[in-house]
Amino acid sequence: MYLDGSILSDYFVAGVILLIIASFVAGFIDSVAGGAGLVLVPSFILAGLPPQIALGQEKLVSTIGTIPAIFNFLKNRQILWDYIFFGVPLALLGSFAGAKFILFLDPNIVGKLIVVLMPIGLSISIMPKNKNNIKIEDVKFKRYFLYPFVFFIIGFYDGFFGPGTGSLLILALHLIMKMSLLNASATSKIFNFASNIGAFIAFFMAGKMLFLIGIPMAIASMFGNYIGSHLTIKNGDKFIKPILFGMIFLLFLSLIYKYFIKTA
Repeated sequence: MYLDGSILSDYFVAGVILLIIASFVAGFIDSVAGGAGLVLVPSFILAGLPPQIALGQEKLVSTIGTIPAIFNFLKNRQILWDYIFFGVPLALLGSFAGAKFILFLDPNIVGKLIVVLMPIGLSISIMPKNKNNIKIEDVKFKRYFLYPFVFFIIGFYDGFFGPGTGSLLILALHLIMKMSLLNASATSKIFNFASNIGAFIAFFMAGKMLFLIGIPMAIASMFGNYIGSHLTIKNGDKFIKPILFGMIFLLFLSLIYKYFIKTA
């Protein structure tokens, strides 16, 4: 079950404790800026889980762990439901299409495109925001064409690659849909939860989850999500921005390694 010579294989209790700590940190970060998978998947693999089980374990921990953050944001009315009702089906459709499309297209091509585009998105995010009034034609265009396209593309990315989807979704909700970072962080949790459920079922049916060690990790992630979401609600955008940019930068480095260094 565990890779030979790994922490979980040779020092099981110590390995589980380290993964519980990693799950708490991942839950805290995820509640603020998304990106739990960027912490969990490498941690699981380094601890000695085979890659497929590591991915399944990440969905187990993240799906359960994000529930307290959702309740906190719901209680404080920070989720914008208008975007959820038409956005979630499109994100799920995009995720399904992305998972299918990866079978036909070299992922290195898309991965390199993402690496090139991410600095552009970060640059846009730090530019001064235009305070001018928006024309009604622009609003209609965004609501019926741009927003659905964005939700579909982010869902596609989630199915095609995955890690960092929450961070990218927050960035898109903030920059394109003009939400505050607090509303964007809250609203993104519903999208992440919906997409995680689909993957959770798939990995569960394939027997790629270890519930014995996964449950304490999920509980630790729930505590991390609970604390992180409280701090996010209390401190708002100034608290979210540095963590969001940090997670985007971490995703950026991981993509560079995956598509430019590892394959070189």
